[in-house]
Amino acid sequence: DTHASQPACSSPLDAQAPADESSASEWGEYCAGASAGEWWAAYATAYGHAARWASRKPAHAHFCFELMTKMLSLASRQNSGPEGAVFASTQRHHQLLLLLCAALRRDAQRILVLPIAADYITALPPSFVADDIGDPSTAVPPSPSILRTSDHSLSFSSKPVTGNAESQLRTLITAVLPRRAALSQKEATYIQATLLALGRHPAGVESLLVVIRDMLRDHASPLATRALLLRVLATLAEENPTLVDAHREVLWPLAVAPLQAAAGIAAAVSAAAAAGIASGASAAGEPSNAGEKEILSAALLCLPALWPLSDASSMSESSDLSQRGDGASKHEPHLHAVASLIRCEARELCLHASLCLRALIARRPSELAAPVLLAVGRMLLSCDGSALSELQVRRLACPSDGRGIH
Repeated sequence: DTHASQPACSSPLDAQAPADESSASEWGEYCAGASAGEWWAAYATAYGHAARWASRKPAHAHFCFELMTKMLSLASRQNSGPEGAVFASTQRHHQLLLLLCAALRRDAQRILVLPIAADYITALPPSFVADDIGDPSTAVPPSPSILRTSDHSLSFSSKPVTGNAESQLRTLITAVLPRRAALSQKEATYIQATLLALGRHPAGVESLLVVIRDMLRDHASPLATRALLLRVLATLAEENPTLVDAHREVLWPLAVAPLQAAAGIAAAVSAAAAAGIASGASAAGEPSNAGEKEILSAALLCLPALWPLSDASSMSESSDLSQRGDGASKHEPHLHAVASLIRCEARELCLHASLCLRALIARRPSELAAPVLLAVGRMLLSCDGSALSELQVRRLACPSDGRGIH
């Protein structure tokens, strides 16, 4: 009776994410039983058939990838016993990653495989991620432009991957990255989920940050790609506020670049208005191009986490703001640029600018509350076109007794 040798759960794959501790316990007890060896042998046979279909029959690839990722994820669980550990070998993980990478480069399969890749990376054992990636500085992922045009057929007789310099997870990152300048919302959501899954692995986040850094530096990368990576960075930094501390100095100029471009637009518009020349851009610094709006909106989400620690006001927390000059902080222009976006016509930019300023105060209140309020005060006073009074701004940001904000 084939049913007699199966675990007590309704399906063995249900143990991949058991509904309660009882289900996990049942699975662990079954894997420690005498019949587990025979069951794992049949399990390996079924996996082998799925692997062959995935690599040779494109029409069956989607189903096979779903099955293979669930089978490997189940075997990788700690309570799957020694037979499960033998099945979930490094070689099997590498082979599946190779197949997923190849499928991600095929337009017909890409949108179907992206969510499977995200689920699989989430379930990967941390030890495998650490062994596969190793030191992020030891190797650089292949060029995305090369990966996007290559489509090698794969077989299980390929040479085993043994070195960190040939990390399959690093290759997967570049295979996951967008292939076109324009992204559908569905594809962007799946890509973001896949990158976040890797970034939530302690061993994977460093390699992901290296890729984000390099792609943001590459101005030939599509704006939609850079915006997506900034959103990934913002999400990871929100989940783990100390994540970017070691990368702040490198990532800050890359994240603030869209804001600096917007500030340049605002200055150009103001100059054009003074000269009586019509301009299609917003005086608040709102870009007219949809891609530029998207990357600016994403950058605003990143800035609170990356804001330089050296931006502390030159005064102490209790000092009088009236003694503070315009040049007290070299990053004040960035605050003013963010504040000016609150009155732009694009609702998402307006919202994200407001959230950015609120997050800056929430993260570092004693250091940034006063500069943020000063920037907002300047923006409010300039809305009606009245001349800006430094005394008015200081009074707006300070109590009437002049003691400053505490």
